[in-house]
Amino acid sequence: MAVVRDGAQDAGPSAGLARFAVQVRWEDVPATLRHEAKRALVNFFGTALAGRGDPAVVTAAALFDELAAARRDCTVIGRAQLSDLLHAASLNAMAGNVFD
Repeated sequence: MAVVRDGAQDAGPSAGLARFAVQVRWEDVPATLRHEAKRALVNFFGTALAGRGDPAVVTAAALFDELAAARRDCTVIGRAQLSDLLHAASLNAMAGNVFD
């Protein structure tokens, strides 16, 4: 629920997180957190590369290829073909989490 303070609308925790994400600089983040952020990204991409060949991901990729919008300008991790935004995000998330 949105709260109005001093004429400005505050949408709660989401708005605060969005403001932080926009305003924070990489240098402002402690070194230990920067290190963990890098580890998390490397872990995700490694898992997505390993998961891209999972039968469920392969099946979804084939289906999404038929359903994708005409504009295909988004990368699917570990695949040569591009996809639309929705399907690329879905396939990347599936591949990155298939082993969870």
